Amino acid sequence: MAFISSNPGLRIEQINAQLGTTTRDLAQPIQKLIAVGAIKTKGKKRATVYFAK
Repeated sequence: MAFISSNPGLRIEQINAQLGTTTRDLAQPIQKLIAVGAIKTKGKKRATVYFAK
C-alpha cells in the first residue's frame, strides 16, 4: 500500500521490477487491497494501473 501511494499509476510489472517480486507474490495482496477499498484501478488486464484512494 505504501509503495502504491508513493508511486501511483504503475502496472504490476513495474511494481514487481522495483520491489523485486513476482506477479504471483503480489496478486493476492493487491486483490485484498482492492476489495477493502484501499486502492483503485484503471484499465483492464495487463494495462491495469494502481492508485491509492
